[in-house]
Amino acid sequence: MKQEYQNQYVVTGLSPIVRDQLHERVAYANGDLMVVEEELTAQIEEIDRGMKYHNETVKRRRLVDRAFFMAQLRYLKKYAQSLRAAQRSKSTIFKRIISFFHSGKTIPYNVP
Repeated sequence: MKQEYQNQYVVTGLSPIVRDQLHERVAYANGDLMVVEEELTAQIEEIDRGMKYHNETVKRRRLVDRAFFMAQLRYLKKYAQSLRAAQRSKSTIFKRIISFFHSGKTIPYNVP
């Protein structure tokens, strides 16, 4: 279990708690990934604008915040890609089934 957690953390860069919070944020946006992406981008831009007005200690903390939002944004983009890939594979399977039925062939059925 611990090794699985560590592997997931390395792959995504986010802890399971943060991923769950991000998924909740997407659910709160009615599943609209673009809304969450725009919110994260706005937070990053706000940090970038404010960087020139802070001292070095605050800048370091803001850079950590920026990296955190960037990691969430990268995860969100990978998540969106996986959803699109799943949708494409579903439509491909559906097209194969339709073409199979249109070909007039019968479905092989093996009875033990």
